[in-house]
Amino acid sequence: MTLHGGQVSYQADVGRRVKSSFRHHLGIWLSGALFTGGMISLLPAREKKVYVSPLSKDAKGKVVIGNKPQRGGFFLSLLKALVPIIKPVLTAFITKQLASMVGGAEAAEKSAERTTKAAEKTTEHADEAVEAVR
Repeated sequence: MTLHGGQVSYQADVGRRVKSSFRHHLGIWLSGALFTGGMISLLPAREKKVYVSPLSKDAKGKVVIGNKPQRGGFFLSLLKALVPIIKPVLTAFITKQLASMVGGAEAAEKSAERTTKAAEKTTEHADEAVEAVR
């Protein structure tokens, strides 16, 4: 009974058997991986279907995409431009406040300083991009 139980235990331990097989037959495993990767790379890329409906205008002259008119205009565009600039600064502020409440203020201040420096760099890049557009 013990002999059969040991065989069942060995057969059930798939992870150990795969590791052992990998150690003893390394060349076969690597060539199989290369072959499989090569075959996958030869498969054609999946084509994504894009359905475009013509733009239509509602009674007030607003552009309708699908069934809903697009709204927001200038202020929404401005908000979308400001979010990448404000987000790192806001993250640094919240991190600093939470850390001071929890206790790890020194580590949080360093993290906040790094985030603030990153935010300043992002702001500089955004300013350069705005100047380039003008």
